[in-house]
Amino acid sequence: MCNLNCICLAIVIFSSMAAAQPPIEFVRTYDFTGGDYFYDVYAVSDGGYIMCGWVSGGREGAMMIVVRVDQAGELIWSWDNGDGFRDYYARSIIETDNGDFLTGGNSWDGEFRTSRFITTLLNGNGETIWQRDYGEGICWAVIELKAG
Repeated sequence: MCNLNCICLAIVIFSSMAAAQPPIEFVRTYDFTGGDYFYDVYAVSDGGYIMCGWVSGGREGAMMIVVRVDQAGELIWSWDNGDGFRDYYARSIIETDNGDFLTGGNSWDGEFRTSRFITTLLNGNGETIWQRDYGEGICWAVIELKAG
């Protein structure tokens, strides 16, 4: 009898957990070049989202991409960066306390087989404030250190 009660309890718990999932807010497809990859998604303070990754540029190579959408998933702006010589990948993004967006990733030079650690700060309108190259490596995640 205990086995039957335990099985029924497990079914009730798992059913409750499945029913407790939040509803899907939206499903969208963003097609910039046909080879788009979003690596990170971050919920921003106004209820929208910021996403980063890369797009395959064919002969141009891969370019970093940042996409800002509203609460319904509608495109607000997009930003990309690439120079046609190296591949660029955005792997992490956050919203800073002042409303800017910090992304981290890397560039890849296939000829010399080197990867460079790259960060970019964008303002709330998707305009570049600065971009830094910190030498060999890959940035997998960015965080904001609080003052104090």
